[in-house]
Amino acid sequence: MTVTTEVDVMRPAGRKLVRTIEQHKNVAKVNYSYPNIENSQNTYTTDDVFNMCTDILNEHYGTNFAI
Repeated sequence: MTVTTEVDVMRPAGRKLVRTIEQHKNVAKVNYSYPNIENSQNTYTTDDVFNMCTDILNEHYGTNFAI
């Protein structure tokens, strides 16, 4: 028999419960699911963010920093 449950890991009690379950690897398995990102939200890589920041700083300080 398998039991599926949902635990709120944003609270300390939820994190403690997950840690306890993870200790019993022979009888329990924890699957982490990540929230879906909506299509309307923008996602950026670290390189994109770095380039945006350098553009803002270049404009503000009148420099021409580029990698």
